[in-house]
Amino acid sequence: MLEGQKEGKSFQPSAMKEESFNTKKMRLQEPTDFKKTFKAGNKIFSKSFHVYLNQNNYSWARLGVNVAKRVVSKASERNNIKRKIREKFRRRRYKNYDIVLVLKKYDVDLINEEIEYVFKEIDKKT
Repeated sequence: MLEGQKEGKSFQPSAMKEESFNTKKMRLQEPTDFKKTFKAGNKIFSKSFHVYLNQNNYSWARLGVNVAKRVVSKASERNNIKRKIREKFRRRRYKNYDIVLVLKKYDVDLINEEIEYVFKEIDKKT
């Protein structure tokens, strides 16, 4: 038995798999997918983000995140923002939508509130 585990409980990878987030499948990767979402999608604007929503033909939602180097110069900060956005997306379990978030203005103190606000607005639209 591994240290820290309670007796009688065992590790169950299949249970974890159900709740896991398949990032490859739920990620917008092709430039054509981004272009379709930019052109045909509904738009949501906040102080920091532009959000584009477009229905897709899948039973799951796909996410695209754009955090430009000119907006956030440090790579560690860009990655941290993307990580926060992906986590909010993962917990929400949207269906049949392509969602693209583009960061336009960065404020360290307000980024968490802005991300929360954007996802509440996405909830209203979907």
